[in-house]
Amino acid sequence: MEIRPIFSALMRSKVSMILIGVQVAMTLAIVCNALFIIGQRLDHMKRPSGMNEADTFYLGSSGFGQGFDPRATIHEDLATLRHLPGVADATISNSVPMSEGGWSTGLSLQPKQKTSTADTAIYIVDEHALETFGVELVAGRNFKPEEVTDVTFGDRLQPASIIVTKALADKLFPEGDALGKSIYMGEDPPTSTIIGIVDRLQQPWMSSSSIENSTFVPAFMPFGNSSRYLVRAEPGRRDEVMKLVEQKLAESNTSRIIGKVRTMEETRREAYAGDRAMAIILTAVILALLTVTALGIVGMA
Repeated sequence: MEIRPIFSALMRSKVSMILIGVQVAMTLAIVCNALFIIGQRLDHMKRPSGMNEADTFYLGSSGFGQGFDPRATIHEDLATLRHLPGVADATISNSVPMSEGGWSTGLSLQPKQKTSTADTAIYIVDEHALETFGVELVAGRNFKPEEVTDVTFGDRLQPASIIVTKALADKLFPEGDALGKSIYMGEDPPTSTIIGIVDRLQQPWMSSSSIENSTFVPAFMPFGNSSRYLVRAEPGRRDEVMKLVEQKLAESNTSRIIGKVRTMEETRREAYAGDRAMAIILTAVILALLTVTALGIVGMA
């Protein structure tokens, strides 16, 4: 394309030159803003969850009938899951990162504190959680089996020990001395002691401003007759193990329904579907604007 004829045509018509200049300026402004938003969305999508997503999946169990014992079923299911070939570990959990559903609470440093020091997502788990989630323990220790208490759904959580993420530990204790400190889960005693700190673990809610503020609470808490299991397979065996888990749990207890088995990779795709769609749409808008602007300039030749 020769630029000189186009430039000559523009010089013969000052009105056209002004209009093209305005069009180019507006296009550049829109493109720059769109590129900024696209960059934000892509950075959003790259946020690490803190867990082993490639090998991990989860599923729900819902019992029915008067003879169904949810607490006994949980213990039996976990024993079954952990002995299946290809299973690295398994735990019970009320929620998983990026799922958009879960529990949260405020943590305080003083009793009767009017405003909590930090808000956190709550993952109700057992002593196998760290290994199953695949999180990195950077300080302290894991839960002991005797620290996992039986809790009835609806009761207030009063854990003697908790494990928190580094982001939450730094929010509670900016000096970096969170390990071994006691905090209040809510406003009232008793206190919970931070026995461990993990590198990171996202909350279930993607729009959270404190997305890495998460807390592990050691407890067995059936949700009525329902429960959720998180399973980590050995590397490369996830799909194989998913089918086996669904089959074995269905066979082990016919008085319940096994929910859809979902991978963490699938959960991530759904969680960031809006960001992905926005990036694609804005990219299409940029290409369309550049095309229209280029055609307008060429048309002046």
